[in-house]
Amino acid sequence: MDLALFDFDGTITTRDTFTAFLRFSSSRFRRLTGGTLLAPLALGYKQGWIPGTRARPIAAYVALRGRRVPDLERLGRTFADEFISACLRPEAMEAIQFHKKRSDSIIVVSASLDVYLTPWCRSMGVQLISTELEHRNSRYTGWYIGSECSGAEKRSRILTACDLTSYQEIYAHGDTDEDYSMLSIATRRFLRGREVECWPPPGYTR
Repeated sequence: MDLALFDFDGTITTRDTFTAFLRFSSSRFRRLTGGTLLAPLALGYKQGWIPGTRARPIAAYVALRGRRVPDLERLGRTFADEFISACLRPEAMEAIQFHKKRSDSIIVVSASLDVYLTPWCRSMGVQLISTELEHRNSRYTGWYIGSECSGAEKRSRILTACDLTSYQEIYAHGDTDEDYSMLSIATRRFLRGREVECWPPPGYTR
């Protein structure tokens, strides 16, 4: 049996689901006020001045702080059913089906949020390692539980969750340099749908 690791946004999907969910799940008032507060952050991110690892937690805090757990979970299920199903990459779904037919272990490893990835992964019959939202007294705090699941954190969580020696082959699928640490532990690596023959890529440091 082999192990197949998949990034989510940009690898399984054609769109950024993180930002889309924050907009989808927020009221008009919160979108307007949050958009104003986050405008400098969004500009810095688009210009490459602020990395996603800094921008995403701040955006999540502004959008999700104080939200009721049942309400956001319901929105997460709706988002998984309606939005995610409309932006899946056919080649990624084919790869997932390939591994399911072989009874391989399949894990989605993503910086995106558990509130909508959990129902999607459950519907697909695959495992999930992702950024987790903290909640207390039935409301979300806006903070993460631990660190965002990106970059080196992906590799760390995979090594904690899996005994890699029990697999013959380890496949890893990603689309950006945030996935390089995950790809580094694989025996077969796929970047933007194409298998990478030469590793590590230029400029990569672990």
